[in-house]
Amino acid sequence: KASPEDRDQRLQGLRLNYLIAWEAKSGHGVSIDEIFKLFDSCREGSGAAGDTEANISAKIILMLTRRGDHDEALKFYVEEGLGELQSLQDFEREKVLKELARGCYGNPKYKHLYPQLVEALRQIPGQRSLLSLYLDLRCYDEAVEYVEQTSQTDDEVLDGLYEVSKAILVSGSPRDFKKSLRLILILDALNIEWGDAPVTHVLLRIACKVGDVPKAEKIFTKLRKHEDLTSKDITEYLHLFRAQGLPVNLEDIWDIVLLQKLSLEVPTYQAMIQSAESEGKVLQELHLAIQAFPSEREALEASAVDNLVRLGCFERAMQLCTGERGPELEAAYVRMLTSRKDRRLIRKYLEEMPEKLDPHVAGHVVTMLFENGHVSRAKAVFKNSILEAPLDLTTAQGPDGPAENLGEHLRKLEFATTQYLEACAKHNQLPHAVEILDKLQEQDFPVHPKAFNSLISVSKNVKASLQIYKHVVSRGKHANNKAVESLFQMAFNLRNFEMLRTVYHNTPAMALPRNFTSVLRSMFVCLKAVHTEIENREEAVEILEALLESLGELQERHISLGNSEEEEEVKGHVPGNEHLQPSSGSSTSEAGKLRAASA
Repeated sequence: KASPEDRDQRLQGLRLNYLIAWEAKSGHGVSIDEIFKLFDSCREGSGAAGDTEANISAKIILMLTRRGDHDEALKFYVEEGLGELQSLQDFEREKVLKELARGCYGNPKYKHLYPQLVEALRQIPGQRSLLSLYLDLRCYDEAVEYVEQTSQTDDEVLDGLYEVSKAILVSGSPRDFKKSLRLILILDALNIEWGDAPVTHVLLRIACKVGDVPKAEKIFTKLRKHEDLTSKDITEYLHLFRAQGLPVNLEDIWDIVLLQKLSLEVPTYQAMIQSAESEGKVLQELHLAIQAFPSEREALEASAVDNLVRLGCFERAMQLCTGERGPELEAAYVRMLTSRKDRRLIRKYLEEMPEKLDPHVAGHVVTMLFENGHVSRAKAVFKNSILEAPLDLTTAQGPDGPAENLGEHLRKLEFATTQYLEACAKHNQLPHAVEILDKLQEQDFPVHPKAFNSLISVSKNVKASLQIYKHVVSRGKHANNKAVESLFQMAFNLRNFEMLRTVYHNTPAMALPRNFTSVLRSMFVCLKAVHTEIENREEAVEILEALLESLGELQERHISLGNSEEEEEVKGHVPGNEHLQPSSGSSTSEAGKLRAASA
């Protein structure tokens, strides 16, 4: 019985809902103007297809943020005067507020909204959305403070710190890893028994990752006391000692295994084999491992070959490589040839080598070829075995079928392309590497960030460096510290402000704060050095102002876990900028101190 106007209104609402849903699903193809036009035509009626205006607003905000258009979402939020979105249900409100807060963070235009959005999130009962926001933004100090303030029980503290440590392990930088180990001090200070908590296992992995032997030993001992060690814990611990060149008492490790009745995994057996310090011990560990996992014989023998080569037992290593070799043992054999530098064996291997290799083996072969001066042969192997590697899912093996096979294949390709690009960087083949990057981009090949870092760090050519950087950005690697820092360093060395400006404007604003203070310091020093030599002084000063502001925010952000040495580092690294005009306003942050120094 609705009037024609109401029916029309309802149809418009349905169409708007449909467009928003389509945009959310496809991620492209719908004009924002069209959605806003429909929204305006719906707002005066009795609601859009049963949705309130606030609901539609929330959907529009989520749609905009999903496509990465945080500025447009914030503009819409401000123009509509949506406030704290009280009319939405808690779970919807939480999603929208969190996305808006993410958009404000590090965004000079809207950063004034950040505190009120954080406060609104804090008021939502029973939710840990603020914790997840802090972790998304890598504000780990605020996350720890939030856990301490809001947890009612020891278990809640342990759960919260587990979330923090897990987030750091997944996406943190080496500096974050080191800072996260201060969680041990917090746990000790709170007088909580944490020897058998999930957070302890993560902290052990982080300590092993950063090579902190004393802390790793402390955590390992705690877990051992509670008989809570896992096969993965033992693997990480053994890798740490091997990486540091420290001996491990394998009998002691076996005592733990037998006492806890642990069922060891293949990587742990491999780590045991690699930790043995004599030929006899290597073979003993290999025998035990093959007894436990006869189907993994090849992978275990490959680990034994690597360790025998390290110990200088080449004859025994060669014996293990005789007969038919699968891809893993083949890769170990190639690593041995590369290490021994025996030209006769290498020549014999190359004569017998098939045209197509397994991508993982090919990754090691190209390294060996580059090391021995066979550059054109390395390029041919890369083309035949890596660039043209087929994605054949019909031969999928394993319990999980094709998906597992594809994942393994992509991992091999990433390893191989990374090895090749790093070899190009090391052996003066940069123009060729840039060409290869274009081809890899066309085929959407996986490339590890360290390959970009290696290429940029050896590049002496501005054009080539910026070309590589475009690949970094297009692959979503814009927050990669080393690649960005290398570019700033090059711009600084060449006094090339144009290059500096290109990098600054091509690194999304959201990414800059994630690079922590090191990148901002590099930019600051570079700009300070070149700004006297450029014509456009206003732009230099403008970018410097933005950097000072970001630097100040970062200093405030990284202070709660105790960060005095980092502050010292900043103060020591940035010289006075007497030739700059001080900006208006005062601040107690690092930016304020720098501005005061400049005055």
